[in-house]
Parts: sequence; structure tokens; C-alpha cells
Amino acid sequence: MNAVNGEADFDRYAHNKLPPIWRQTPHALRVDVTREADADDLAYRVPLVLQISYPDRKSLAEALAPRFARSSDRRLAPYTNSSRAA
Repeated sequence: MNAVNGEADFDRYAHNKLPPIWRQTPHALRVDVTREADADDLAYRVPLVLQISYPDRKSLAEALAPRFARSSDRRLAPYTNSSRAA
């Protein structure tokens, strides 16, 4: 597998596929996806950070309710690395 292409594929997936799904959570005001550009200590990498802003804790609790979590899992397409050699 070409690591550079794999990272680019994952970046596209993380920024194009995931936010629209996460924006469907009840009461989501803002969805931000951040990818690590560089790391000071390679032992402690943070490859992806997701931040979803909610207006209050009650809205957050509703978004985390099992009813929604189960239904959203079915809409999430699995990440597949298209740059893998066959």
C-alpha cells in the first residue's frame, strides 16, 4: 500500500463522507473534522479529531441516545482504502 495515497484517501473520506452523517445528529450546530498535520512526538499521534457543538447538555444527551446511535450506524459507509495493491 502506498502510504501517501492511503492518507489522501482517508483525508477525503474523513472530510467528505463523515461530516454529513455527523451533521444529522439531533441539535448539531457545528461539525469540525481536523487531521493531524505533524506530530512533535510520533508515539502520541492524533490522526483524527471530531468536534460537534451542541447548544446545551440536554441536546447533547438527546444526540447520544441509543435510538439515534443505532440508526446512524447503518448509514455509515465503511472506509475502504482504494490505493491497496490487489
